[in-house]
Amino acid sequence: MAGCAALASVAAGSHAAAQPLISQDQGEVAAVRGGTPTAPRRRPDAAVRGDPPARAQSNAAVGGRSETAPRPPADAALERAFQLSEAFVGLLQRVAPSVALIAIEASYELPHALRVPAAPADAPRSAFRPVGTGVVFRPDGHLVTSYRMVEPAKKIEVMLKDGRRYDARLVGHDAAVDLAVLKIEARELPVASFGDSNQARVGQWVLAIGAPFGLDYTLSAGVLNARGRGLGVNEIEDYLQTDAHVHPGNAGGPLIDLHGDVLGINTLAVGVSGMGFAIPSNLVRSVGDQLIATHRVSRAWAGVSFQELTPDLAQRLGKPDTRGALVANVVAGGPADHAGIRPGDVIEKIDAEDVTRCKDLLHAILTRPIGSASRLTLRRDGKPHLVFLILEARQDPFERRDRREQVLQLQAVPDAQERAGDQLGGD
Repeated sequence: MAGCAALASVAAGSHAAAQPLISQDQGEVAAVRGGTPTAPRRRPDAAVRGDPPARAQSNAAVGGRSETAPRPPADAALERAFQLSEAFVGLLQRVAPSVALIAIEASYELPHALRVPAAPADAPRSAFRPVGTGVVFRPDGHLVTSYRMVEPAKKIEVMLKDGRRYDARLVGHDAAVDLAVLKIEARELPVASFGDSNQARVGQWVLAIGAPFGLDYTLSAGVLNARGRGLGVNEIEDYLQTDAHVHPGNAGGPLIDLHGDVLGINTLAVGVSGMGFAIPSNLVRSVGDQLIATHRVSRAWAGVSFQELTPDLAQRLGKPDTRGALVANVVAGGPADHAGIRPGDVIEKIDAEDVTRCKDLLHAILTRPIGSASRLTLRRDGKPHLVFLILEARQDPFERRDRREQVLQLQAVPDAQERAGDQLGGD
């Protein structure tokens, strides 16, 4: 669902070159104390081999007795940095075999956002053009990727880390989320480990693996900036936001944590900054399992559109704050209509979950099964009100709808505030 925010965005994927943390000259490291380089000190052999620097000790004669000299603080900081660097190296080596490169033979001219630099003049000519990345979802040859990357394809080719190439077929797609499942004829593939995106924490380290601009197995690192982001690009949005750079070619690739678990599938980037957005792993698993089982996705539908509360609307509704989701429109004969929900109601809670913003309500609806009943706490005419909502199946879950029909799938639309104002007696 488009959620309640809109930004100019382009199809994703990438990596900005990381600056070296330390300088090394024939096994020597310049230690830094307070920003001023000290004399070079030879690193222990273990550090030269790639292990964390050893805790070297030296004896100094002090007052006729031998003592261990205190280790400079800079050494401890460098050791921690070196250990993090080694962790990144190990993660790429461990996860890369479950990451695949995707090329397509397009049925029409590729959009600019999907293009990668042209091959050198002496390179072998091929009808296939690299467009993105995929992740091994099951060992029997099923992969997940961005639907936007493969939608123009007449033919799809998948290349694994060990160099094997396969023709792939599209098993199914969910345009509302921008996910697709591909199948190649391979067995016993290394499967990516999918983590619990609900446990992802803002501020934690994350890494993106992909093929930005056709540069395969590029790694970029950053932190998780936010959860539950919406950009107004796809019908259903609950993105993880990261500053681990992503650019064209990263789309469909994994965003992983320091355990090597996939927290999301990269899908979009904003502008030229490389700030990326990923589909949460829990949503990827749900959609992927459905596409493999039935070749389509069924999800719950409430028959209501909603919007954020502005301070002006909250004041007119007699609310002391802007928490909650304001109902802008109710589809006649839909689940919300049957439950007695009206335009102008403010949904503040669904079951035991607080609804602070409309994205909270969206997430709650999307994670509930079709036919489930939920208790909604509303504020109507300044007073609390309870209703029971029974979710129904969306009638057409597989294809993208136009803007009017997207309202039926819990999408906040640009003119929602105007309609809500009409319901409240505004001009």
